[in-house]
Amino acid sequence: METIILVLLMGGMNLLAFLIGARTAQKVDKGEEITLPNINPMDVYRKRVEQRENDEKQKELETNMYNINNYTGDATGQKDFN
Repeated sequence: METIILVLLMGGMNLLAFLIGARTAQKVDKGEEITLPNINPMDVYRKRVEQRENDEKQKELETNMYNINNYTGDATGQKDFN
């Protein structure tokens, strides 16, 4: 069973390497500049944390607007902040 998994995994990696090489070769043939992606894990993490904070603020704002629009003088029809 392990052998089958390794064969499939290596085949997939070989296919991925071939596709990346073919795409790079096409760029070289067209004379385009080849740039490597600059992925910084800390930047990705900071963006996700910032997005999560913005989503929470947006949800709170939407709840406030809903409560303002449905205000009848008492707590009926008001949403709680979670």
